Amino acid sequence: MFRRRKTNRFSPGVRSRANMFVELLVGLVYIIVFVVGVTIASSQELAPMARVFFLTIGIIAIWRYTWLGAHLLRARKFNREVFPELREEADEVGEEEKIEHLYVLITSYFLDLDHTFQVYDSIVKNALEYGVPTTIVAAITDDADEQVLRSVLKANGNPHSIEIVAQFQSGTGKRDAMAEALRSIARRLPSPNSVVVFMDGDVRLDPDAFTKTIPFFLADPELGALTTNNGAMVEGGSWVREWYALRYAQRNIYMSSLSLSSRVLCLTGRFSVFRTDVATEPDFIDIVEDDSIRHWRFGKIRFASGDDKSTWFYMLRRGMNMLYVPDVFAIGYEALPEGDGFFTGTTSLMVRWFRNMLQTNWRAVGLGPGKMGWFVWWSIVDQRLSMWTTLVGPVVAVLLAMVIHPAFLLFYALWIMGSRFVTAAIVGMRSDRFSILWPVLLYYNQMVGSSIKTHVLFRLNRQGWTRQNVGDNAERDRFQDMVSTMLHVTTVAAFVLIVSFITGLLHMPNDGGWLLFDVA
Repeated sequence: MFRRRKTNRFSPGVRSRANMFVELLVGLVYIIVFVVGVTIASSQELAPMARVFFLTIGIIAIWRYTWLGAHLLRARKFNREVFPELREEADEVGEEEKIEHLYVLITSYFLDLDHTFQVYDSIVKNALEYGVPTTIVAAITDDADEQVLRSVLKANGNPHSIEIVAQFQSGTGKRDAMAEALRSIARRLPSPNSVVVFMDGDVRLDPDAFTKTIPFFLADPELGALTTNNGAMVEGGSWVREWYALRYAQRNIYMSSLSLSSRVLCLTGRFSVFRTDVATEPDFIDIVEDDSIRHWRFGKIRFASGDDKSTWFYMLRRGMNMLYVPDVFAIGYEALPEGDGFFTGTTSLMVRWFRNMLQTNWRAVGLGPGKMGWFVWWSIVDQRLSMWTTLVGPVVAVLLAMVIHPAFLLFYALWIMGSRFVTAAIVGMRSDRFSILWPVLLYYNQMVGSSIKTHVLFRLNRQGWTRQNVGDNAERDRFQDMVSTMLHVTTVAAFVLIVSFITGLLHMPNDGGWLLFDVA
């Protein structure tokens, strides 16, 4: 129907024969390596250091898996007990009442036009189904997008209840486009009995999305914002598909768990709904447009991306309730950055995600548990701790392999294969989907993710976005880059040294208090 100078093809989230062959092959290799590894490991006599190895790994494992278990139990309670009651109450209220006006803020930046049509068509159909006057403020890029908007209205009979306001982006980033759209809504003096939907231009809504989310605001006057479950139409092979599938499955668990405390960890820009009187507050618009932190080395750091973290922090600071709606899906058209392979593509995305997280994390911790409850507060603290605890295992394995025997690498590999398989299986049971690629991808995300987080932690000033050329484009400060590298290397070295002392591989000359395990 439409064309764009760049066209992507996205395939549905089903397994083709080629994908199934890849999974079968990986599964066979997994089993063979595990069986052979157990056979070899059982023949090794490496006590007493083997005890130190398993004790060290075990302590970290108890901590991490106890924390995961807490999230799983909370998610189960939310999905099976709490949310069904909330859903029933919202549906009952929704049958009797409706909001006065619906606003939709959506940003598109040179996206495939056929997909753009599908996205706006899903919005219009949802708005018609909900049945209240609707204003769609579309931040678009060129005349081709505007033609799509007209075609969508025409295809749906040019309904009088729906107005689409096209705003051309200046090219200075999504934040500026969102702020201009919010000001446009604010100038219309919206009723307090209305909501604003925040959407990305590459997300298609399921039917009933508005009907199944908006009534929660009518049922709970204290609710400030909500976000929903995510699905994906993924372009790429088996590894890319399952990487996204695993990410969304884990997201569903953690969001369900935290929603039990009336909070979430992110109000995703893919599809979130806010009360209009909150979303049009000048302070809210300001934090969307120009959010920043003050860093002890870099001074003021203005956020190039991460608007979803800014809106979340605003709601958190206000102490407003947030909700996760697991039975409504926003379907994103997903693909790794164009031209990138799996490793380059996934790491470039993780760099942006984790930078957004770390930029907002510390100031959220500073709000204290009084704003969010102890569990949510500790979840935010844990984001900082987990990047280091994840690295303890491989560091211990490598140190023991270098000093004692290479078989400790085999012990560690067997531990990873077994523990990640069990974890992936549990996540699969919670999401009704499982792939033998998940244990491998789970460990990949943990190791590569932790490495990226520690790297980004010392370089919060270096920003960018995978889609738009927006970020810190000023001339790089070579001195600060050198200091960042020095601090990073020093911290990692100190981390390895501490682990060496704790395991007993190193100790004070007088065998003093650093030695926690007696390996003699």
